[in-house]
Amino acid sequence: AALCFEKGKRILFLQEAVEFFDKEFSRFPNLLHDLIQENVLTKNMNYNSVRDKHEETIYFAYERFGDFYIAEELLKPYKSKEQIVPAFEKNTPLAILFDKYYNNGIIEAIAVLLPEKYEIEIFEVFNWMIDEEKQLDTYRNHTHMISNYFLKSLTWRAIDSINSEKLNYWLSSDD
Repeated sequence: AALCFEKGKRILFLQEAVEFFDKEFSRFPNLLHDLIQENVLTKNMNYNSVRDKHEETIYFAYERFGDFYIAEELLKPYKSKEQIVPAFEKNTPLAILFDKYYNNGIIEAIAVLLPEKYEIEIFEVFNWMIDEEKQLDTYRNHTHMISNYFLKSLTWRAIDSINSEKLNYWLSSDD
């Protein structure tokens, strides 16, 4: 998951995956094969523009599973709310996730994980984005997206991670 995100794509060419698994999981020589056999990862053909030919690739069979795994890996270095908030400041790698449409699933997963792990909501880490849009008088675009991520997260979250005060605040605010 981390390697996919690092490379900025949802797939890995099979050769990349083999090299990664050989290096990182050398004690488990059949792990990649087993993950494919158990349908955790799927093998397919995709065009490799560098080599100008189609090659075998792998990707998470269940996209939401992959999104959650990537999101967990991205949040893993941060142990507290105090550490996670600055990690989403403008121009940081976590904030830049918002710039690419193909990261929507990862952001949705982050919206679930933030309150469960750090007791903070997605609109709290992206408040700078909302404030910036208000100043530019264009704040409906990102605010709408953040609202969608927040509302969709409620379905996936543990009930005890839903703070009714924050929920009421967000739903009743002008944001």
